[in-house]
Amino acid sequence: MNVNYKINVDDAYFRSVINRYYRQRPFLLRLTSQFSILGACLVVPWVYALVTSADWKHGAIVGIPINILVAVGAHYLTKVLILDKLRWSGHSTEGTVVLSEEGVTVLGQHGQSIQYWTTYSRAVRFSDGILLLRRGVIRWLPDSAIERGTGEEAAELVASKMAIRRLDQ
Repeated sequence: MNVNYKINVDDAYFRSVINRYYRQRPFLLRLTSQFSILGACLVVPWVYALVTSADWKHGAIVGIPINILVAVGAHYLTKVLILDKLRWSGHSTEGTVVLSEEGVTVLGQHGQSIQYWTTYSRAVRFSDGILLLRRGVIRWLPDSAIERGTGEEAAELVASKMAIRRLDQ
C-alpha cells in the first residue's frame, strides 16, 4: 500500500511545519513557553519594585510594558528567522512524496531520493497530517495533500514501521 502526497512548498507549508514541530515538543521546549518564561523573568523585578516601593519603582511603569514587548517581539522574531531559514531550502516548489513499505520517496525538481524508515527516529500523528522527524530533518505530510490513499492509511503504514505518537485526536 502506497500513500502519495502532492506538496506545495510555500510560506503556508513552512508555517505549518514550524507550528507542528513546536507543538509536539515538551512543554518547556515550546517557543511560547520559552518566551513566556523570558517575559516573566524580565517583568518580575519591575513588579517587585512596584510592590515594595523601591527607589526605582518609577522605572517599572515604563519597564514592564517594554519588557513584555521585548519578550513578545523576540518570540515572533524567532519564528520569522526560522521561516526565513526554511525558505532557503526550497521555496515555492512542488513535489511528490510517496510513503511505501520501503520508506519515504521524494520526487521534486531536483531529482528523486528515498529515505528508509530506519532513518526516521520518530513520528507524530496530528488530526491533519503526519510529522516525520530525524536529526536535522522535519517532514510534514498534511492530509490535505494526499492524492492516493487516506490519512489513516498513512498513519497505519508509519505505525507499522515505527512508534507513532498521536496528538489532537
